[in-house]
Amino acid sequence: ATVAYVTLSRGVGEGELSHLLALQDSVLADAYEWWVPPARTLPSLVLTRLLLDLEPLLVRRGDPSGVELVAWSHRAVEEAFEELCFREDPGVRIQRHRELAVFFGGDWAGRAKDYSPWLASNIQRPQFFPGETAGDRLVPPQPLVLQGRMMDGLQGCTLNLRRVQCLVRHLIAGKEHTRAMEHISSVDYIQSRYLTGGGQELLRECADLIAASQDDDLRARAGEMRIFLERHDSVLRAESARDPSIAAQLAFQEAETAVVRRSLVEAELAKAPGDRWLESEMDMLEM
Repeated sequence: ATVAYVTLSRGVGEGELSHLLALQDSVLADAYEWWVPPARTLPSLVLTRLLLDLEPLLVRRGDPSGVELVAWSHRAVEEAFEELCFREDPGVRIQRHRELAVFFGGDWAGRAKDYSPWLASNIQRPQFFPGETAGDRLVPPQPLVLQGRMMDGLQGCTLNLRRVQCLVRHLIAGKEHTRAMEHISSVDYIQSRYLTGGGQELLRECADLIAASQDDDLRARAGEMRIFLERHDSVLRAESARDPSIAAQLAFQEAETAVVRRSLVEAELAKAPGDRWLESEMDMLEM
């Protein structure tokens, strides 16, 4: 699993790897063969030893998020592990992408995950935790905004750059196309992309979703989003830093049936007053 995550992630933090592996019951079951710690996490020494063994093949680099990322040192190494991990069963690639999406989406944060029979048999031994059938793997939540409010711009908030960079890409590659579309049509996600200089990546995600999906309706909606973004790309690039609400304003100006406007209105009405991009417009709609 570790090799697959490094291969598919284009760079992953050690802490992220540890959390990803803690969600893998087979990994924990193997690690808990002789001793079960109090918390359902991966003992740090397990990952440390593995990365030391792989060190000659790895490179470490900084990331704007502040996380030091681990990646393969050469394209040839990456291709070799691609062959090793995914040649026999292409479904494994899809599953690993889904696991990465689950992590960057924060799906298991604050929730207990049921144990597989193998993991349960190790944990439930009399000397450890008999009767325990599920455990919180202590993976972190992944909110889009870590601190402050996005409407206050980058000076007033801290965005979760790793989520912004990774989640939608893994959803598309994991064939979770409906969830990917929900993010791509979200004004909050659009604004987070442009605030962090990722407008081109967002357009590429639209194109990737159109190419990957077999659902004609979803492809049409993704195509509509791509047209909206291409039409307003220069404005979003120029104005996002100065006016963080620009994506919401442009979306609200679209026809009432437009995907991006409907997504905006639905999300805005679900927010508490004071947290909305367009307070006066939403007040009028509620009236």
